[in-house]
Amino acid sequence: MSLIQITDNQNIDYGLKDIDDDLKEKIKKEIKVVYSDKNLETLNKDNNFIMYPSSHDKDTNIFEHRNGQLWSSNLVGFINIRTEVDAGLQQDNYLEINTRFYDSGDSEEDYLLHYLILRKLKYNVIQDKLPTEHMPYYQLLMILFPDLLNKAMKKGIYKEYIKRQYNDTNIKGIIDVARHIKSNTPFIGKIAYNTREFSFDNNITELIRHTYEKIKNFINHIEKPDKIFQENIKNIIEVTPKYNKMERSKVLRNNINKPLKHGYYHEYLELQKICILILMDEKISFGTCDQLNINGILIDVSWLWEDFLAGLLVEKGFKHPDNKNRSDGISLFSNRKRTVYPDFYKESSNGKEAIVADIVLDAKYKKLQSYTNTDSKKINRDDLYQMISYLHVLNAEKAGVIFPIKPKEEINDSIDGVEDDKNNVSEIETSMLNIGSLNGYGGDIYKIGFVIPQNEKTFEAFEKSMNESIEVFNENIDKLIDELCKKETI
Repeated sequence: MSLIQITDNQNIDYGLKDIDDDLKEKIKKEIKVVYSDKNLETLNKDNNFIMYPSSHDKDTNIFEHRNGQLWSSNLVGFINIRTEVDAGLQQDNYLEINTRFYDSGDSEEDYLLHYLILRKLKYNVIQDKLPTEHMPYYQLLMILFPDLLNKAMKKGIYKEYIKRQYNDTNIKGIIDVARHIKSNTPFIGKIAYNTREFSFDNNITELIRHTYEKIKNFINHIEKPDKIFQENIKNIIEVTPKYNKMERSKVLRNNINKPLKHGYYHEYLELQKICILILMDEKISFGTCDQLNINGILIDVSWLWEDFLAGLLVEKGFKHPDNKNRSDGISLFSNRKRTVYPDFYKESSNGKEAIVADIVLDAKYKKLQSYTNTDSKKINRDDLYQMISYLHVLNAEKAGVIFPIKPKEEINDSIDGVEDDKNNVSEIETSMLNIGSLNGYGGDIYKIGFVIPQNEKTFEAFEKSMNESIEVFNENIDKLIDELCKKETI
C-alpha cells in the first residue's frame, strides 16, 4: 500500500504532482469514476466510511469539479483508492487528506485537526504523554471513542438474544440430548438444556469493554474526563463480568463477521466500526477486509471550525443558530415563512418584535478566493452576496466572514467578481480588514482572519500559539462591538 498526501480545498493535479505520472493518472481516474461530484449519501450506498460528525450533511462531496478541474473539499481524513497494477491485480493506495495548514516537513501530525477535535470534545490532553508509536488517525480513533460511546449509550445498554447452555434441575429450554447423555450419566437429577435469553453481556458490549481496556491509559491522560463517559464505562464494566483479555481475538472476529444491522442501533454500528479498527491496531488494511469493508474515515473540518468559533462568540453574546434543530433562525420575508440560519449574529437591544442584529458573522473554512486564481485572497462572489443579504434582512450595521489564515498571510481589499479601485488596493498584514461600506442602506463588510500557527514542533507549542491567536481574535470582535457602542452613545 502506498501513502499519498494531499490537503483540503486543493487542486488534485497540484496535490499529486510529486508522484509517478502513471500512478497519478490511475488515481485521478479512480477519483473521477468513484468519488467525484458524488455526495456522501450516494457514496455510502456502495462504499463504507466512518464519518465525523455521524450526522454529517449527506449532500457534501469529497471531490468536485470546479471550472473543469478536480478539487478536494472541506473533508479531511483518508480514503482507500484501488488502482489496477496488472490484469486482475489491484493495489490499495492510502490517500490521506490533511488540512491545508499541515506541513509534513515541519510537524509530525496535523495539529489543527487534532486541536479542533479536542476542543469539540472538550478534552485537555497532555500531548507529551500521548503514545507516539501509532499513526495519527489511530490516535484520532481513540479520541472519537468516548464521544461515540456516549451517543450510542443514549439508546441504553445494547442487549441481544444470547444462546445459553445450562445443566441443572430448573429446566426452561430445549433439552440437549447429546450433551445431557454425556454430562449426566449416570442420571443424578440434572438436565442439560439450551435457551435463548436477552443479555447485556454480548459481542457488542464485550467489544466495547475490550476496546476500553486497550486504550484506557490514553483516556486517563485526559485531565478532565467526561463524567457521562465515566458513568457509561462503569455500566459497561458491570454488564461484562465474563470479560477475559485472552478472548480479545475471538470477540474481534465475532464482531467482524457479524456487523450490526438493526436500524435503531445506528449509533452502535458506528461505535462497532471504531472499536474494530482500534483493536485491529495498525495491522488493518483499509478497504481490503471484506467483512468490515471500511474504505476510510472522513471528518468535516468546516463543521469543527464553526463549532470552535461558536465556543468563542457565544461567550460574547452572539447567537449561534442551529439548522438541524431549527432554532434561532431568521425569516427572510415579512409576509411568508422562509427561514435561514446565519452562523452567528448579535441581536440589537431595540425592543422590536422582529429580529434585528447589530453584527452578523459567517464562518468560512474554505479559501476566500476564486477557484480560477489560486494566488488570490478574494471573497467569493456568492459569499459576499450572502453577507449582504444577512446584513439587509437583519438591519445590521456590520457583517463579516471569519476564516483561517497562515501567519502574515496577506488580506487585500479586492473582491472576486466585483470592480475594484486598483489605485486603492493595499497589502495588509492584519487579521481584520474593513473591505468597504455598502451603498444604499449602508453597512460595513469585514474579512476577519484567524491566524493558524505554522512550523510548530510539538502540540504544546501549537496550542500555546493558538491561545495567542484567540486573544487577537477576541480583540478584533471586541473592537467591532465597541465601535457600535460608541456610535449608539453619540
